[in-house]
Amino acid sequence: MAGSHSISVCAILLVLLQHKLAHHYEKFFEVNGGPKFMYYYTKFSVGNPDETQSAIIDTGSDTLAFPCDTCQSKDCGTHEDPRFVTSQSTTFKYEMHCPRHIFYHKHKVCQFVKQYAEGSTLLGFLAEDYMRFKNAKPVHDVKLTRFNSYLKKDLKLKAEFGCTTKETGLFKDQLADGIIGLDRKSGFIKSMEGYNSHKQEKVFSFGLCFHSNGGIMSVDLRNKHVADDKIVMLNKSIADLKPPLEADFSPESNYYQIEVSRFSIWEGTAEHTNLNELKPISVMIDSGTTFTHLPDMYLRHILAKLAEYCSETEERCGRIPNPVFSPNSCLELSQPDEYFKTETELLNSFPDIKLHLGEDRRPYTLRPKNYFYREHIENPTPEEKNIIRLCLALKGKETNRIILGAFGMIDYYFYFDRKANKLKVFEEDCSVRTNEILRRRERMLGEIIPERIRASVGQRPALSLCVTSAALIAGCALYLLKRRRNKGEAAARLIEQTH
Repeated sequence: MAGSHSISVCAILLVLLQHKLAHHYEKFFEVNGGPKFMYYYTKFSVGNPDETQSAIIDTGSDTLAFPCDTCQSKDCGTHEDPRFVTSQSTTFKYEMHCPRHIFYHKHKVCQFVKQYAEGSTLLGFLAEDYMRFKNAKPVHDVKLTRFNSYLKKDLKLKAEFGCTTKETGLFKDQLADGIIGLDRKSGFIKSMEGYNSHKQEKVFSFGLCFHSNGGIMSVDLRNKHVADDKIVMLNKSIADLKPPLEADFSPESNYYQIEVSRFSIWEGTAEHTNLNELKPISVMIDSGTTFTHLPDMYLRHILAKLAEYCSETEERCGRIPNPVFSPNSCLELSQPDEYFKTETELLNSFPDIKLHLGEDRRPYTLRPKNYFYREHIENPTPEEKNIIRLCLALKGKETNRIILGAFGMIDYYFYFDRKANKLKVFEEDCSVRTNEILRRRERMLGEIIPERIRASVGQRPALSLCVTSAALIAGCALYLLKRRRNKGEAAARLIEQTH
C-alpha cells in the first residue's frame, strides 16, 4: 500500500509541475471524425469491467445512447464496437426515475424515444453505470499505457444513458455505436452532476476543438458556487491565449443558442461588403449537424455576395470564370495546377464570412475551410487520386435560426462554459493542439521513463520518483516548443453535385 501512495502523490505533483501550479480542471481526450465520417465522435468505456463504446458528439440533443445486448440484430446495425453487455457489468442498474414505466424482458424500465432532424430515430430504455472518456485512437505503447495508469488519467463518472433497442435511418449504418447528447437540458449531463454533488454542487462543462481528421474534447466538473483558481485551457494559462469571443446563451432555449447581430464578407482586414439586407437572427451551435444550415433567404444573399466578390478580379476564388454558387456547388481540383500548389492556397483565395455574435464587437469568422469541405472518396481510382472535390458546407431550409454545424467549428476551440452560462470561442489550430496535448507529449513521456523506474514503481520512496518526474517535465517543456503544420494538396473548376 505504501507504494501505491507514492504513485498517487507523485502523479499529483507531476500534474502541478506540468501546469505551473495552476488549478487545471480540464481533462483532454482525442476524438475522431471529419469528412470521412461526416461527423465527430468520442470513445468511452462503460461498466465494470469496462466495455468500450463510441458516440457522435452532439450539442443539439439530450441523451447518451448506444445499443445494448438486448437489441435484436434486425433492429440495430453493426457498429465499431460490440454491443454493451448489461449482465456483465457489476455496477449496471435500470434507471427508475420516470413518471411512467414499461416492462421490457421482464424488467421494469423507463422508456425513451428520440427523433433527430434528418429523420433517424432511437428507441430504448434508460440505465445508469460508470463511464470514462478515453482517446478515440489508442496508442499501442506499453510504456505509455503503464505511465498513464499511474497518472490515473481517465475521469470516471456515474451517468445515465440509453440502452438502444431499435435504430432507424442513418444510425443503423454509421460506424460510431451511438450518440452523446450534450445540450443544456441533457439528462446525461444532469445525471453526472447529480451523482457527483454529494458534498458540493458540481457543474459539468466541456470544450470541442475539431480539425479535418479528428480533434480534442475536454471535460471538467467544477464546484458550482466556488470561484475558480488560475484557469488553464488547452494546457495553457488563460493569459497566454488570445481573448476569446464570448456570448451568453439564450435563456429561452434548451440549446446553445446565441444572437447574430449582423453579417459581412471580408477581404483580409478590410471590410468588403456588408450584408445589410439580413436581419439579426439567432444561431444554434450544433456539433451533431455536419453543415451550417441557414434560412433560404439568408443563404441566397450570402451566395450572391460570394459570387460578386469572386467576380471582381481574376485572381480570386480559384480563378473561376463567372462563378455562380448554389448549395450543391463543388470545386473540382486537379493537380498539378499552375496557380494553386496546395488546397490551402486555393481556399485562401476565397473570402471570409463574418457573423457578429451577441454583444462582442469582434466577429466569428467562417473561413473558407469552414464553408467548404473536402469530399471523401473511398478507394479512389488512379485518376481520382489527382482530383480533389471541395464542396460547399452551407445549406438552406432552416426556418427562424442558423445552425452552425461541425464543419463550421473547425479550427476553433468552443468551450461550453455551463458554469458561467457562456460560450467562449478561442482561435486555434486544432491539429497542432491535438498533437501537442495528446500525442507527442504522451508518447515522449511514456518512452523516456527509465526502465529501472518503471520496474521499481511501488518500491522506491515517493521523493525519489517525484524528483525524477520533475526532471522529465523540464525535458518535456523544451520538447513541446516545436510545432508543425500539415497542408493538403489541390487545383480548380466549379461544378454542381448531382447526388
